[in-house]
Amino acid sequence: MTKKIFFVLLILGYFIFPFDIIPDFILAFGIIDDVSIAIFLLQWMVKMAPEAIKEKYSF
Repeated sequence: MTKKIFFVLLILGYFIFPFDIIPDFILAFGIIDDVSIAIFLLQWMVKMAPEAIKEKYSF
C-alpha cells in the first residue's frame, strides 16, 4: 500500500511542480514529456506489484 501511495505522489508531484525536463510552453513536446514520465512511473509501479496480482489481472 505504501508503494502505491509513493507512486501516486510521484506522478501528482511531477504534474504539480513546474520542474519539467521540457517546459510546457513548448506546446506538444512539453506535454509529451509529462505523459511519458507518468507512463514510465506507472510501468515501474506495475513491475513492482506482487506476482499474484499480476497473474490475476494479466490478459
